[in-house]
Amino acid sequence: MKNLPRARFWLISSSALLALVGLGGAVGGTAGASTAPGLNGVPSCDKSTGNQVITWTVHNRFSADDTVTVVTWSPASTVTPLIQTIPAKGSGIITQTVAGNATSASLTIHAYVPGIDNENNMKTLTLAGTCTQRKPPGLGGHPGCDPSTGNQVITWTVHNRFNAVDTITVVSFSPGTITPTTLTLQPKTSGTLTQTVPGNATSATLTIHAFVPGIDNENNTKTLTLPGDCVMRQT
Repeated sequence: MKNLPRARFWLISSSALLALVGLGGAVGGTAGASTAPGLNGVPSCDKSTGNQVITWTVHNRFSADDTVTVVTWSPASTVTPLIQTIPAKGSGIITQTVAGNATSASLTIHAYVPGIDNENNMKTLTLAGTCTQRKPPGLGGHPGCDPSTGNQVITWTVHNRFNAVDTITVVSFSPGTITPTTLTLQPKTSGTLTQTVPGNATSATLTIHAFVPGIDNENNTKTLTLPGDCVMRQT
């Protein structure tokens, strides 16, 4: 059997070496594939506070409990919980609350599964930065004295600021009585509620709930200071 020419042997050896290196690289790439915990965030605007709220979902890819710890976050914000245990193949929630004008938010978590996983994962979200606090329904009160009964009467005016029908419900009040207990306000209109309290009462409180489907769903509370000197006129 003839020996191969030295040059040809070098070509074959080089090709074999490249193949081995390529195979090694492929194997190394598989071994080094990231096992970092899945982390996804969804932002929303909380109109009741004017803050943006990011709901982060953490996915445990392993068949064992995963201890997830929040390492860092930005901007300055409230994050809860800071540590949790996510069951095998399960998910957990982390809530981050940031200012309404923030344009980005980031979160870094650390995942620890004994003998399997011990690493960080960081995500950054772009935010709209346009979240503002919704104004509660307009509510103003004007007290007066009814000398025919000796009671004080507060006339409450409720304003609907929206371009849609607003359903107003009386949630609570003190002291006395109030009428009516519900109002339906057409867009950009006002309505009145009448609260009758004793002549010697020095304050009155009213809480109403406003509901505009898909737009408004909140309470508003007001307290008035009263003179408390209303007496019945003698006849």
